[in-house]
Amino acid sequence: MSQLMNYQSMFLSFLFCMVCFTCFFRMIKHCLMSCHVDARRNRLRQRHQQNRENRDGDGSGGGELEIRIQEDFHHIETRNQQKREEEVKKIQEMLDKVVYNEDLKSHDEFAIEECVVCMENFQEEQSLVRIPICMHFFHPGCLEQWFKSKSQIKEKKRCPLCNTAVEVSSLKAAKATELLPGEQ
Repeated sequence: MSQLMNYQSMFLSFLFCMVCFTCFFRMIKHCLMSCHVDARRNRLRQRHQQNRENRDGDGSGGGELEIRIQEDFHHIETRNQQKREEEVKKIQEMLDKVVYNEDLKSHDEFAIEECVVCMENFQEEQSLVRIPICMHFFHPGCLEQWFKSKSQIKEKKRCPLCNTAVEVSSLKAAKATELLPGEQ
């Protein structure tokens, strides 16, 4: 009998220890889960706050997203400006260079004696450029400024006088025409 009591007491002790261990591990699990949930909640709160600051651009984050977007726009605009300038340069190289004189005036069927961009009269022996497609004359700098100011990437460059499209391909075709007197 004493041995039976001994087994019962050992069993109760074992059962008590198991309950204690289970309670202990459940408390540890609860603490760890609580810490994990709190940490996750804090990370989400920080991420939300940072997104709000980046969107608003007025928080301690300094609007990093807004700054990056502005830098990207600046880079794209710079690249587009370079493309426009390269296109204008190609067109300028393909224009006819002429010297304004009496012989040229008599050959011009419209007898235009002024640059329609700057509205100044052409001077004797002054260097001009001619758009070979429509045969209109301009000061070289005036036409270059006109093309640069009116140009968009996908927009065609146009003659300031008659609005004819001036493209590299059409200039190549027009270059096959006869030369005017006074051309260089």
